[in-house]
Amino acid sequence: MSLDWSEVGTFSTPHNLELSSSTVKFRNGQGGTQELTIQGNIPWEITGLPDWLTADTLKGSGEATVLLTCAANPSSTDERSARFAVCAAEDDWDYSIPVAVYQVRALGLAYPDTSEVMFNREAGMQTIPVACNVEEWTVSVAPMKKGTPTDWLSAVKTDDGKAVEISVVPNEEVRREAYVVLKTSDSERKITVVQKSSLDVSPMTVNFPYGETTKKISVEAEGPFEISGVPDWLKVDNVSERGFSLTASPNMSVERTAIITISITGQLSAPVSRSLTVHQQDPYMGHDFVDLGLPSGLLWATCNVGANSPEDYGDYFAWGETSPKENYSWRTYEFWAGGDTIKYYIKFSRYNFSDSYVLRPEDDAAQENWGGIWRMPTPHEMGELGAYCNWRWAKQGEHYGYMVTSKRNGKSIFLPAAGFRSYVTTLTDDEVCLYYWTSKLITTVKYEAHCLSHDHINDYGTHTVWGAGGQSVKRHWGLPVRPVCPGN
Repeated sequence: MSLDWSEVGTFSTPHNLELSSSTVKFRNGQGGTQELTIQGNIPWEITGLPDWLTADTLKGSGEATVLLTCAANPSSTDERSARFAVCAAEDDWDYSIPVAVYQVRALGLAYPDTSEVMFNREAGMQTIPVACNVEEWTVSVAPMKKGTPTDWLSAVKTDDGKAVEISVVPNEEVRREAYVVLKTSDSERKITVVQKSSLDVSPMTVNFPYGETTKKISVEAEGPFEISGVPDWLKVDNVSERGFSLTASPNMSVERTAIITISITGQLSAPVSRSLTVHQQDPYMGHDFVDLGLPSGLLWATCNVGANSPEDYGDYFAWGETSPKENYSWRTYEFWAGGDTIKYYIKFSRYNFSDSYVLRPEDDAAQENWGGIWRMPTPHEMGELGAYCNWRWAKQGEHYGYMVTSKRNGKSIFLPAAGFRSYVTTLTDDEVCLYYWTSKLITTVKYEAHCLSHDHINDYGTHTVWGAGGQSVKRHWGLPVRPVCPGN
C-alpha cells in the first residue's frame, strides 16, 4: 500500500525561545551595560523594564543580542533589584521568560562641577556646585607638593550642602597650586586650585639633552618682561608677550647649569623677577673615559657596559642585542630566522648582508644602555689599541686582564679577561681570554662578527691595526662591550 502524502498535511516547527541567562547583575553602583542574548525562532518582545533600566531594542524575531543599560543607583547603602520578561509575540503561544536584574549600591561620591579652579593674583572667592548621593561629606585643603604651604587657600561647604566656597588671599609671590578635597565615607574627589602671580614662568626648571634642542618657555606677565643672565651656550628667540623659545647648543663638555632671570620693571609698585634654572646633561652621561691620544681622537670608557669598576666583567651581549640573558644560543638569538645551526645554513631577520654589516644605534649595546654619544667601537678603532698602545698582562682588583697603555701620552685603560658565554650561563675562558665586540659583521661569513680576541696562555689573537681580517666569533655568543665616543 502506498502512502498518499496529500492526506498527511504539513509539519510545523516547534516554537523555541531561550535566553543566555535569566539573571543580570550590575556590579557597578554608578551604572553600566550588560548584554542579554535571545535565541529562538519566533517574534519576541521585552516587557516590564524598571525605570532605571533601558534596552536598545524592545522587539525582535529570532536570535538577537540586546544591550541593557543601567542608571546610577541613588542609594549608597542598599542594592536594588527588579524583574522584567522576554515574551513570545505569537498569538498561538502564550510563553514568557522572567529575568531578574540586580544592581549593587553606589559608593558615596561627591561630584564637583569642575576639576580645576583658576584665580588671578588678587583675593577672590568662587562657589563650585557639588552633586552628592550622600548627606555627609567633608571638605579640606591639601598641598599639591608635600611641605608647600596652603594658608593662602580656604574651602567651606555651603549650608545647604550643595556647593563648596573656595577663597584665596592676594598673591605677592610666585604662582601657587593646591587641592580642595571632597570626601565621603567611600571615596574622595580633588579640585585643583591655581592662583596666578604678577609674573608666572612655566616651566621654572628646564632640562636639555646634550645635543642642540629648543624648548618653549611660557610667560604670563602684567606688563613687558625682560630676560637677563643668558650664557653663550643658550640662545633666546621668538620673544612675545606669551613667552619665548630657548635653544641649547650641543654640549661636548661636562654637565652645565645656568640661571636666567625674567623680570618686570616699571609696571608694578615694586620690581618682580623669577629665576629659570636650566640644566644640560653632558654627552658622557656621567661615565668616565680616557683619552689615549689615538689618531682618531677616540675616547675609551674606563668600564664595560654593566660594570661598576674597570676590573668588573659587566654584562654579556649577543651581537646586536642590547640586554643580557640566560642562554646564548642560536635559537635565543634575536635575529635568528631559522635554518640549519649545525651546518650554519642560518637565516637572519636583520644584518643578513642584504641590509647592513654595521649595527644600527638601536641595536648597539653601548648606545642603548649608556645613551649620550657612547657606542661600540668599529674593527679599525679596536685595532688602534694594538697599533698605538703597549699591552701588559696584569691583575687589577680580583681579576686578570690587559693593561693597555698609550705609546703617545702614557695613559691607560684596563680590559679584564672576561671570557664569553655560549649556550649555557657558565663562563668560558674568563681570567684567560679577552673577547670584546665591535660594531661590524665580517664580510665573508654572515653568522660571525668582528671582535677583539686575545688568548693570554697561548698568546693567540690580534690587537694590531685591523685590516688583515682580525678575529671573529659567532653572533650568538655573549661577549662584553667596552664603549667609545668621539673626542672634542
